[in-house]
Amino acid sequence: MRVAVLCPTRDNPSGLSRLAESVMATSSGRATVVAYVDHDNQHRYSEVSHPGLEMVVGIPRLPAHAINELCRELPGFDCYVNAVDDAEFETPDWDLFVEQGLAGFPGAIGVVAAHHNGVDAVNFAAVSRRWIETLGWMACPDVAHFCWDTAVELLGEATSIRYATEHEFHVYHLRPENSRRVERFVPDCVQFLGWCISRRKDCIAKLRTASRRND
Repeated sequence: MRVAVLCPTRDNPSGLSRLAESVMATSSGRATVVAYVDHDNQHRYSEVSHPGLEMVVGIPRLPAHAINELCRELPGFDCYVNAVDDAEFETPDWDLFVEQGLAGFPGAIGVVAAHHNGVDAVNFAAVSRRWIETLGWMACPDVAHFCWDTAVELLGEATSIRYATEHEFHVYHLRPENSRRVERFVPDCVQFLGWCISRRKDCIAKLRTASRRND
């Protein structure tokens, strides 16, 4: 199984380097970190280079939209895990745990959620290629920064979901104090509510249909 760790990044080359180092140090060799870098910020990453790290440079995109663009650009992977450039993966062979979790879901439709040091909710999720093909996205496209991981959690709970323990798959997130700015958070909350009301059930139906397929 080929695993893509997707990371939108801006103005944090050292954080991206630490993320890549942690993924390479803890995975069983199946994972590749793929960062989305805005073309007007590319110069900040000129000296970032690690085995197992790839960078996709494109027009400036907000984080959720960048994750979805990476999914479109990388159709050859079997599994997609979201990350951020101020996080580090800490559990050895976490990718094997993810592979086993996804393989245990009907039709490989479901969510494997990493344990992390934040609130008890999904922040770092793994989904299969079939999940991406079914919905057309990993990050809820209605939002830009926040709430999309909660959308993934709701869809996982409606299909299949496995919450990792600290010893199975742990991600440490630095969580800077300014990460939840009101001017970003509130609009995403409004958009997320709209998605829950008008589009959530359709997404669930698509995923449940895909989970019953054997191809």
